[in-house]
Amino acid sequence: MKNQIQKLSILLILLISAFQISATNNPDNTIKSDETDKIPVVKAILVILDDYEDAESNNISKSVKRDYATVSKFLSVLENKKIITLEKKVLAGKEATLANVDKLINTTVCGPDDILFFYFSGHGGMEGGKRTILFLRNNGEQIYRDELENKFSKSKAKFKIIITDACSNPIDGIRYNTRSLKIGSQNETQNDAIYRKLFTEYSGLMSISASSPDEYAWSDDEKGGYFTDFFFNEELLTRPDPDWNINFNRAKDKTMANFRMMSDKERAELAKEGIKSQTPKAYFMPKSDSGNNNNNNNNNNNNTVTDLKISLKNALSQSITYYISPTDDISLFDETTLKKFNLETGKTVNFTKQTIICLLVGDTYDVYTLSESANYSIDKDNQGLYLEQEGNENPEKDESGKTYEKLILGNWTWEDIEGEADAVFSANNILKLTDSENEYEYEWSVGSDIENQETYHYITLTSEDTEGVTYEQTYEIDFIDNKTLQLYMFEYKENGEDIDISESKEDELIIMLYKE
Repeated sequence: MKNQIQKLSILLILLISAFQISATNNPDNTIKSDETDKIPVVKAILVILDDYEDAESNNISKSVKRDYATVSKFLSVLENKKIITLEKKVLAGKEATLANVDKLINTTVCGPDDILFFYFSGHGGMEGGKRTILFLRNNGEQIYRDELENKFSKSKAKFKIIITDACSNPIDGIRYNTRSLKIGSQNETQNDAIYRKLFTEYSGLMSISASSPDEYAWSDDEKGGYFTDFFFNEELLTRPDPDWNINFNRAKDKTMANFRMMSDKERAELAKEGIKSQTPKAYFMPKSDSGNNNNNNNNNNNNTVTDLKISLKNALSQSITYYISPTDDISLFDETTLKKFNLETGKTVNFTKQTIICLLVGDTYDVYTLSESANYSIDKDNQGLYLEQEGNENPEKDESGKTYEKLILGNWTWEDIEGEADAVFSANNILKLTDSENEYEYEWSVGSDIENQETYHYITLTSEDTEGVTYEQTYEIDFIDNKTLQLYMFEYKENGEDIDISESKEDELIIMLYKE
């Protein structure tokens, strides 16, 4: 008995010592990211207005689809990292009606630890100069922002998020085309701890809009809504901050700077309509559970990145002119201060800190922020000069489609509105698509065509059922990055005859592919 007591005493001493060592290594007793199994459930509602009843309103259709790709990619990254458990519902095309939106919001039940996420991309406006509205598919159907916020505020979810990329102006109008302000890869692997803070340590309502009342929200077919691109691609996916305020303000600054990059003539025309900027607006921002919200709009938002190894090469057969901004802060960009430089063919220039490079295309500047060590080159297409990162070959530039044939090989996650499946594209041009219940097999091929003097690429999937009926589904390929593709179905055939895809294939009109 005495020996047993001695053994028990020694065991208690060891346990107490171990606890003291643990407390010393972790003095604030916080739960480390690899010690917690509490993963929040994000119940996401995406409303994508790519097919308005009024055909004239579909001038933003491609841009809206790109927004869908951007937001879906971000949510997919969080899910794959096991930051969140994702339950996503998408209302797009003919499904984006008031009845369906109301039903989905009203039937989405959240627990006290859940996150309710709502994203809208489409047309918007103002009513009576006061109430912001979001236009749905059918004429006369709309959502009032304040009513949406009231509904979300009543949800039991710990954290509610509303993000809209739509105009807040009396009349939707012009779209300004530009190219990316950011070149480079997205460093997604180092941001897990930040994502956990953003999605576990905030509560309340965050409601943000791409523009302020009486303003346009600009977009283009390549990047989608500029605010959506800046907020998700350039901030949350590239350099996230654990403070939602900072992420929003950085994207806000870039969006405002993007407006200033329009030509003087374009800005003058807009000024006649009373449009002087695009200023993203935060209607509500969430509370940090730690009470450490940083509401400063400017501090620590644009720290200079130094000790970089950046090279810029002229890949053309003639010398080119490029411009450098004296500031590396995009929010302070001013084209009147740009310094002009010449780069001979085949020559390279080097930089050691974050640098803003400008190329003159037509009468406007394409602006690129180089913020990571990499080799870049300046090339030219039918639209003018462009800058790209070497080694990240963009298959859109290959008119033959051979680059896409190589890129698409391998394992992907196939995501449509109904759910996900495993997709394997093999070198013998066979696609095997496997979901929780069935396995499907297709022959696949990549092609290209020209429309309005621009080359686009497509993939055709061919299958045959047991009765000998052949099916052909053809999708336009939208290159997001080397690990993300978006497919838009534009043609569907049965036994060689065209079928109306809007009626028969609604759930497969937009496909997301994520490289595994």
